[in-house]
Amino acid sequence: MTVNSTPIQPPPNDSRPGARSTAGFPSPADDYVERPLDLNRLLIKRPAATFFMRASGNHLRDTGIANHDLLIIDRAREVTSSSIVIALVNGELQLRRFSTLKPETQSPGDSHEIWGVVTCVIHEFND
Repeated sequence: MTVNSTPIQPPPNDSRPGARSTAGFPSPADDYVERPLDLNRLLIKRPAATFFMRASGNHLRDTGIANHDLLIIDRAREVTSSSIVIALVNGELQLRRFSTLKPETQSPGDSHEIWGVVTCVIHEFND
């Protein structure tokens, strides 16, 4: 799955603090105006290798991942022993700690394939 982004442009009569005006001299403060916030640029390093999934269950709650959280997964990121990964385990997609997929922690006959490393978790606060 490829993630495409289109920057959101402010309306022409934008009255936000720091918005540019077409009349008069340019403000010296214009050099310090921040770019619009682009979550794709901040959270996705390799768009062609990135996909999203929803977490199901609370078994990794201690890592900050709760039921229904949105996960950003990078298929090209290097797996480390502390990585949280999406893995195909015995034909079923599972959210797991990579350390639990080592041969010494698996039952005989178990198989797994790493699909990607969780890089970000988006957690919505409920009112």
